[in-house]
Amino acid sequence: MIFIVSVAYYIIATVISYLIAKKDYKRFIKNKGPKLTIISVIIISLLYGLFNIIATKTSSVIGGDRQNYIYDYTGVRSSSSDGLNLVISFFNIFTNDYLVFFYASTIIVVFITLLAYRISEHTTPKTLLFLLCTQYVSFTLSVLKQSYANAFAALSISVALNEKTTKNKILCAIFVYLSILFHHTAFILIPICIILCKKQRKRSLYFYLTAIILFIIFLEPILTITSNISSHIAPVISVKINSYLLENATESGLRPENLTTAIKGIPFYVLTIAGFMSRKKLLKEQTRYDDLLFLCSILSVSYLLTVFNGWIYRFSYIFLLSAGMLYTYIRSTLNKKTNICIFSILTIGILSYLTIRYIALSFLLYGGI
Repeated sequence: MIFIVSVAYYIIATVISYLIAKKDYKRFIKNKGPKLTIISVIIISLLYGLFNIIATKTSSVIGGDRQNYIYDYTGVRSSSSDGLNLVISFFNIFTNDYLVFFYASTIIVVFITLLAYRISEHTTPKTLLFLLCTQYVSFTLSVLKQSYANAFAALSISVALNEKTTKNKILCAIFVYLSILFHHTAFILIPICIILCKKQRKRSLYFYLTAIILFIIFLEPILTITSNISSHIAPVISVKINSYLLENATESGLRPENLTTAIKGIPFYVLTIAGFMSRKKLLKEQTRYDDLLFLCSILSVSYLLTVFNGWIYRFSYIFLLSAGMLYTYIRSTLNKKTNICIFSILTIGILSYLTIRYIALSFLLYGGI
């Protein structure tokens, strides 16, 4: 029964969030208010905070990452994430209940992400709908370090895609730093945001895309070299990098579950292919279109490379909001209802199915998320 309630609630919360965003957006395009009011941001954040309570309250088993976070919160050990340690220290001032920390984390992550949506020049309610159809919110229920990192990554990318001012570049750097503070997948933001913030490009989309793909493929040796160098200059950084490499070493290699994860990337492959097919038309209308296509391509490559290394797909969560921006632009070019329907089914349709399936399997296997 609680499984049905959880799935139904998530669907209802997503529909309500979309309608709220749509209502605010109508006022925004008439210059009568912000894209998403702060009240709306708070309401939507609380909606998903309640989902966390419903989906995890009845879990018969607390294990994996959630158990590790309980150890972190109760002082059994210290988290490998400096950012998460700061958040834990803050919550410890007010309560010893780790459940409050879990529930509040979903609210905070969704809140920060909605701010990224709010300040971006490239988002619409359909962008938010795309994001909510992914497992982005569900991720906040059990993977806290990267969830916080994802939220600040969304802010950094939103700022980088806006007008190229000195203020935005400084803000982008701050958000990248905060993201890295929580999880080391955010290291990829350094070269990406440098590319996004460049005033003039002497190289093409394909050059930068190839460079980032190579960066992802050779990330482990790059980090190993960085660790060896930093061990003499900044030992703390070296220790953090080594702990990250050790944490993900067991996920490497060609394994059946890795292939399954790669298959789950189909919506993003479709979005990327459609993006290249629409490039000639949209590039004339949207000055940052190539940037969005660049980011979505990295997302797709992250899923594909999961076949060889199971943890690489985690990079994809960093780019989900920007993928939603690309989805919005591509969908706007589709005139025929049949094309819109097919495109929507292959993207947000499959993403919604995977999210509901994740919630369902969590209850069937563990009694809750």
